[in-house]
Amino acid sequence: MFRASLIRLPSYFNEGLPNWIRLLETPDDVITYLFNSNTSSNIDELRKKFEDALNSTITSFKALSLSPLEQSIKIDVEYISEQWRKALERQETDPEAAITMARTMIESVLKHIASESSLDIKDDVDLPILYKAVVRSLDLAPEQHQDEIFKQVLSGLNSVAVGLGTLRNKLGDAHGSNKHKIRAEDRHSQLAVNAAGTLANFLLKTFNAKLKKSSTS
Repeated sequence: MFRASLIRLPSYFNEGLPNWIRLLETPDDVITYLFNSNTSSNIDELRKKFEDALNSTITSFKALSLSPLEQSIKIDVEYISEQWRKALERQETDPEAAITMARTMIESVLKHIASESSLDIKDDVDLPILYKAVVRSLDLAPEQHQDEIFKQVLSGLNSVAVGLGTLRNKLGDAHGSNKHKIRAEDRHSQLAVNAAGTLANFLLKTFNAKLKKSSTS
């Protein structure tokens, strides 16, 4: 029942579920998965693996809960600075969680701008689509500019946003892990966190500048 409730959550939260919750339906499935994915049959090691998976899930939800869906949270420069700081604190001790938090920070800012701009975007839209819609509303889409330098820079920002989503899927903790998965290191999380913080700040400040300009014109 609890598993079914988790799976029915909106995609913004549901995406934080690891594969073992999505795919394993019965206790026997969980036991088989643990034994097959672990070279040891020691019950203490299997219990530790299960606890680590649960902790990973909890960490993901803590990160994902920092979204505009929580109406009490104010998305501003201070919010970005705080989430940036928290992610940086995790980059060495838990790089996978830091990467997940970096991606969530970007999505939170994008959804905030989309909501404040009354953009017609679904809650479960993919990050690249959300990003493209928001930057177009901010006149930051490459095709909205003629100067090649600006187009190149703005195209690079698009690559950063899309890349963060891909990096999070490859190295983040939101989809569980397997023996073939590349393990995140602090250098990976440092890249993701700093790129996300810089981009989030730029987008929010651009949006605020646009609001200020429209209010004085």
